[in-house]
Amino acid sequence: IFNVITGQEGAIVLKVEELEKLETAPSYVQLWSKKGIKNVLGMALRVIDNTLGCLIFHLGEHFNDNISSSLIKGVSAQVAVAISNIKANEDIVKREEEKAKLLSFSNTLSSIADRKQLSIAFPKELKKFGFIGSYGISIMTEDKKHLETILYDESDDYASDPEFKKILETPFKINEEISAIILKADHPVTFSIRELKERKIMLPCVDWWYK
Repeated sequence: IFNVITGQEGAIVLKVEELEKLETAPSYVQLWSKKGIKNVLGMALRVIDNTLGCLIFHLGEHFNDNISSSLIKGVSAQVAVAISNIKANEDIVKREEEKAKLLSFSNTLSSIADRKQLSIAFPKELKKFGFIGSYGISIMTEDKKHLETILYDESDDYASDPEFKKILETPFKINEEISAIILKADHPVTFSIRELKERKIMLPCVDWWYK
């Protein structure tokens, strides 16, 4: 439905009973039908060449076929501009909030002098970001060939797991697949533990993560 509406230059009227027959019909089409909506009028929301979404009007069974196309276009254009402005303002607010969090994070970490202080302050600061759970921090050994864990979330249940403690004592080679990818990347990297397991990445941490 979205593709049909946004593929039009102007407004388009769609019959709900015809939409219901489509195998790919969204669930809200059934809701329209239950509410007695017979027709919907859709118009793409665009600002210049950027498609933001679509505007849908629910029409009665005896809607006016002579709906002014220019009126619908005018309404859609004004709505699109308003939404574009709102999104721009929301982005500004979001960036300012991120800057404030990073500044707080920086101020907190700059005053830390040892690992114990870091192990206490770091998880507290992470909670402010809302999307980060447990963590681990590893650094290169002096020979630059391995990574060793120097900090982890000691408050988590896994901290007392004997298998986890064994993993902590095992340095990871920097040329192992996971380590190599992370160290070469200039951006955050996400791994699927299931995929690593299926690819048979032979690292103790993969088996432990998977469990």
